[in-house]
Amino acid sequence: MNKAQKTVVWFFAIAIIAIAALFAVYILKNGGDGNDTGLPDANVLYYREDCPHCKIVEAFVEDNNVTGKMGIVQKEVMTNQTNKDEFKKVAESCQIDLAKAGVPFFYSGGEDEKKCLMGDTDIINFMKERLNITEASA
Repeated sequence: MNKAQKTVVWFFAIAIIAIAALFAVYILKNGGDGNDTGLPDANVLYYREDCPHCKIVEAFVEDNNVTGKMGIVQKEVMTNQTNKDEFKKVAESCQIDLAKAGVPFFYSGGEDEKKCLMGDTDIINFMKERLNITEASA
């Protein structure tokens, strides 16, 4: 191999490494899942520690093993700024006025049809429907 051929080979090798590095940075920046919307790909229950309605939903989730059955992630939004920012982004994606967005708030990001629900009654009814829980079995 002459000097010109070696130079071309090195050029392509460096170019491939650079492209791979840029792609890796892109993937890491976007959560590693190719989701460039910034929205979670999971069922998320946003709550506050001091919220009585959140405690009702949390009790239902615990009593009925909803986390295990539906794969729910719970995120506190009062003291965790990252969770709060995500909550705002999710609410906006659901076309909910941020001034009216509150907890408990459920986002079904793990579903084909994304849903946003606020309030203990709507969230619990949704979970009951998904899990076929009747009053007798709850």
